[in-house]
Amino acid sequence: MTWLGTNAGFEVLAMEIGSWKIAPEARHPSSAKTYEFALQQIRAKLKGSWLDMSIFTLVWFAGNLSFSCGVDGVSVIGFLLMITLLDFGLSLWHRILHLPSMYCYHKVHHSVRITKPWTNEVEHPVEALGNAIIKYGSLVLVSTYVQLSPKVALAYFIFSTWYGVMVHSGYNLPPFGWISQMPALSFIITPQHHQEHHLHGGRNLGAITSIWDTFFQKVVDVVGLRQSGNPRPTKEPTEPTEPTEPTEPMTNRMGKTWQVPSLRGINDDQLAELVSAVRAHGMIVIPHQSWSLEEQEAFTARLGEVTATVVGQAPEYFEVHPRIVRLSNFWADGTWKGPNYQGAEVWHQDGDYLKMSQRHILTVLCADQVPKCGGGTGFVDLVAAAAALPASLRAKAEGLSCFSSARRNAKYMKRDFTAEDEERYPDQRVPVLHRHPRDGREVLLMGSELSIFEDLDHQPDPQTTQSLFQHVLNPQWMYYHQYQPGDVIIWDNLQTLHKALPFVNDGSDCRLLWRAQARVTATFQW
Repeated sequence: MTWLGTNAGFEVLAMEIGSWKIAPEARHPSSAKTYEFALQQIRAKLKGSWLDMSIFTLVWFAGNLSFSCGVDGVSVIGFLLMITLLDFGLSLWHRILHLPSMYCYHKVHHSVRITKPWTNEVEHPVEALGNAIIKYGSLVLVSTYVQLSPKVALAYFIFSTWYGVMVHSGYNLPPFGWISQMPALSFIITPQHHQEHHLHGGRNLGAITSIWDTFFQKVVDVVGLRQSGNPRPTKEPTEPTEPTEPTEPMTNRMGKTWQVPSLRGINDDQLAELVSAVRAHGMIVIPHQSWSLEEQEAFTARLGEVTATVVGQAPEYFEVHPRIVRLSNFWADGTWKGPNYQGAEVWHQDGDYLKMSQRHILTVLCADQVPKCGGGTGFVDLVAAAAALPASLRAKAEGLSCFSSARRNAKYMKRDFTAEDEERYPDQRVPVLHRHPRDGREVLLMGSELSIFEDLDHQPDPQTTQSLFQHVLNPQWMYYHQYQPGDVIIWDNLQTLHKALPFVNDGSDCRLLWRAQARVTATFQW
C-alpha cells in the first residue's frame, strides 16, 4: 500500500509539484502512455505479491517480535540498526550489480534513464530477490538480538518502501531539497543523487546514505593500488574548485539536427557543410535516412579511409558486411543472443588503443531497429569539458598521460586476444590534455573508463583520474540520443566520449545498428 499510495500521489499531484521535477524528459509522454506504464508496473507488482507476502509472513514469524514490547529507547535503537544494515546491504549489493559479470541483472533497472513514478521496481528478478533478502534479513538479524514491537517492524517496512519510491520518483521534494542545501547532511542520498546515478552509472551507488559507498570506493582504490605494486598516495589537502564560466558555443553544442533528404546523393558542397557541422558540434543527427550497406560504406569513404575499431576477435560483427559492423542483441539469422549480450556500456572513445596518428576517426552509425524503451547512445563533449577545466585540476592533468590497452579492452568485451593482435595493437600512452590534430582545439583524451592515467614515471594517479572523470561526466557536457529508425548519427571520436545506454533485453525487442568508420588523414578535407 505504501508503494501504491506514494506513486499514485505523485501522479495526482504532478501539476502542483512540477517545479521540483529534477530532469523533465525532452518528449513528454502522453497521459495514455503514462497510465499504461503505471498499470504495467501495478500488474507486475500484483503478480509477484504472493512471493512478497510469503516472505513477509515468514519473516514476521522468524523475527523476534512481541506485542508486549512498547516503543521505547531499545526499539528506536533497533529501528536505526535495521536502517543501517539495510543501507549497508543495499549499497554493497548495488556495487556488486555494477560488476561486469553481474550487470546483466541490473541493466533492466538502468533502462530507466530519467527516473519517474513507478520506476523503482523496474528490475530483474535476481536483483529483486537480492533486495528482498537484504530488506527482510535486516529485520530478522536485528530482532535476533533486540526484541522488537511489531509497530517498529511495520514502521521499518513502510520507511524502506517509501524511501525507495522517493529516490526514484524524479522529484526532489522537501525535505530532500532542504537536505541538498545543508552541507552537514550531504551524506544522505536524495532523488537528485539517484537521478545522476541513472544518467552516469558509475557514481552515487549508495542506498540511503553515501557513507558505505564512500567506504567501498576507498577499499577498491586501496586494493587497486596494492595490485599495481604502488604505495598508497598520501592524501593531499582538498583544493577549492574555481568557478568556471563555459563559453556559450561550448554548451549543449552536440546533437545538432542536419536536414538533408538523402545522404546517398549529396554533392561535395553539401558534404563540406556536413563535415563543418561535425567539426563545430562534435556529433550531429541526420534523421529519416534509408540506404543500403554498400551506400553507407560509399558515403563513409568520402569522409576518410574506411576502417573498423574492433579490438580482439569478433567475427560476428562482420557476419553481414566485411567493413560495416553489425551491432545487435540478435544474430543475423534472427536468433536472440540471450540476456547476457553486452554492448560497450562504459564511456569510451573508439580506437583509444591506436597510435595518436590513427585516432582521428569519424563514426557513421545508422539505426535500423530500435527497442521500445532505452537502447540509445550517450555522448560527452570533451572540447567543452577541456575549456572549462579548473586551473587546479588542469595543473595536475598537464603532467599525466592516458594509458590504454587493447588487451584490456578485449577482456572487457569478453573476446579472444591473439598474439597477432598483441603485435598489431601495442599499449599506448598519450597526454591527457591534447590538441586536436586538425583544428588545434584542446581536448581531454580520456580514453575510456578502463584507462589508467599515469604520471611522468608511469605511476598510476587514481585521485586525479577520479577528479577528471567527475569533471568530464557532468550533465552540462552531455547529450543523450534516443534513436528513431532511419536516424544516422556522425561523431568525431577525438571530441567525444560515448557509451551504449541500457535497455530491456528480454528477447522481445531488437536493437540493430550499423556502424561504419572513417579515419581522417591529411589527404581528406577537415
